[in-house]
Amino acid sequence: MPRSAPTDRVAYRHLLRRSRWLTATVAVPFALLATELISRALSDDPSTHASAAFVFFQLGVYSILAGVALWFTWRRSFRARPVVLAHDAQPGTIMGVPELDAPAGRHSTLSGSAEPPPRRW
Repeated sequence: MPRSAPTDRVAYRHLLRRSRWLTATVAVPFALLATELISRALSDDPSTHASAAFVFFQLGVYSILAGVALWFTWRRSFRARPVVLAHDAQPGTIMGVPELDAPAGRHSTLSGSAEPPPRRW
């Protein structure tokens, strides 16, 4: 099924700005947790060194949740991007695969030599 071609550039810019803002916002706590993890892991105190596992767990959970949120946000902005098509666009071009509109080429084997296609089946 062909993807609809949106033309609203304002909505696209808004979603793109929101995705960039969310990415920057997510990066700050990630950097703080990563810095805390490194400082605890490099500590000489055994109790502080042992508590780095909990920070590692927090960093992992945060990374998964932030990754899912960013994935959905960036995917939404990607789908809203404007698409410019020609007036006489073929179905393959509309679907995003212009090779489907080209005529079929000669049959070739894995070695690259052209031969007639098999006809037994």
